[in-house]
Amino acid sequence: MVSPPSLLVIGAGPFQRALLQTTQRMGITTIALDGNPKATSRALADRFIVCDISDIEAVLACARDLTIDGVISTASDIALPAHAAVAARLGLPGPSPESIVVARNKLLTAERLEKAGVPLRRQPWSTRGQHLMRRATPS
Repeated sequence: MVSPPSLLVIGAGPFQRALLQTTQRMGITTIALDGNPKATSRALADRFIVCDISDIEAVLACARDLTIDGVISTASDIALPAHAAVAARLGLPGPSPESIVVARNKLLTAERLEKAGVPLRRQPWSTRGQHLMRRATPS
């Protein structure tokens, strides 16, 4: 008999509820991590582990001994670096750690899009930031 797929879900709060309900309906075994021992959606996971999801090394330590087929985070910028790190370390599909750094920084995102030829509306913060950098640089 084939075991159902297993998924590491990083986060078990209210914003992960729909994801955990969906995986439950699909028969996917879930292991959820959250730093809050009383996370509101913890009961929807097949297994729940208290783990600070903002601490990449802690999440990697939790994931190291698990048998999982995938990793996911949803509706949480805080979980994204750990999501990418677990995917990279375990050879699972997922965002690269570099892409998460860019995605979480508006200026880096704008620079990448501009470099790729995507037309962008100039944002005041980008030119202001450059102006402030020039002013802060000693002559």
